[in-house]
Amino acid sequence: MAEFDEFLIEIAQDGVSVICVETSTDKVVGAGINKLRNIHSCETPIFQKHFIREDLDPGFKEMLNFVLQLEDKVDIADYFQIDSFMDHMFLATHPDYYGKGIGLKTVAASVEIAKALYKGEDVAVPISEDKYPWKKTPIPRPQIVIALFTSPLSQKIGKKLGWNLVAEFSYEDLFYEGKSYASRLDKDNNCSLYMGIKLSEI
Repeated sequence: MAEFDEFLIEIAQDGVSVICVETSTDKVVGAGINKLRNIHSCETPIFQKHFIREDLDPGFKEMLNFVLQLEDKVDIADYFQIDSFMDHMFLATHPDYYGKGIGLKTVAASVEIAKALYKGEDVAVPISEDKYPWKKTPIPRPQIVIALFTSPLSQKIGKKLGWNLVAEFSYEDLFYEGKSYASRLDKDNNCSLYMGIKLSEI
């Protein structure tokens, strides 16, 4: 899906994502795609910006709709009383490497990047100098890391790393084109967890 690939690349321009590489083979085995967000920014939030585009791929539009429904239900900045945070947006592990703890290590590494930024260390790594958003603007210093953990496996990672539960959303209450997500998913995957961790507490 070209649109989704472009979307991920745009997020990765922030320079705070994590790519996991097997050193013996130089193979990419996992990734955590992270974005820095400042509530005082004048920019349209990235999910909204893409959702209003014309002629979107239906699958990509459904993903955007899903996230926007959840983000509408909780004001993260108000909940934590903060103005800047890292959003851990996507987590992926190569199927050949399932069960090796790569997902957990990826999320943990994302938190370490956020913690360094919180302390004032500029650890961001530009992937494209001309599109790097912090070239002329001070890089945000996140106060928390948040994530929407949408599957039982990712939810276990959040819990194991000591993240706080902000909200739980049943898939019975989330809809796309008149059908609940519960009707589309396996019965064991019945909710999303909005979780966060305060960087001042770790």
